[in-house]
Amino acid sequence: MTKFSQTDGFKASDFFREANAHLGSEPATPVIDTVIVNTKKPQAPVLLRYKKEKAAFVEPDVEHIKAVGARVVAQAVVSNHVHKKAKGDALQRSLIRHDAGKTAAIVWDLIK
Repeated sequence: MTKFSQTDGFKASDFFREANAHLGSEPATPVIDTVIVNTKKPQAPVLLRYKKEKAAFVEPDVEHIKAVGARVVAQAVVSNHVHKKAKGDALQRSLIRHDAGKTAAIVWDLIK
């Protein structure tokens, strides 16, 4: 999900570009060579809650990432679990997260 006033309008390729820039690479020669991109939108009620915060789903524009030579694993890795705020937690936290099991399985397949 995007974050209002920080990543408005960002697509997956924008996060990829910015991560590479922070690592010191040039746009045509990314340091990151493999990217896991979520392809599944969260459920409508969750999207509505994010919309109130002026946040939006990060579009999986994988072709833009592939165009610079990076390998893309595009799968549904969003968790179906909506996280609730814990009592006493003063921080504003995300409602949704990546599914740790699905993400770990992809990483494991990449490294074995």
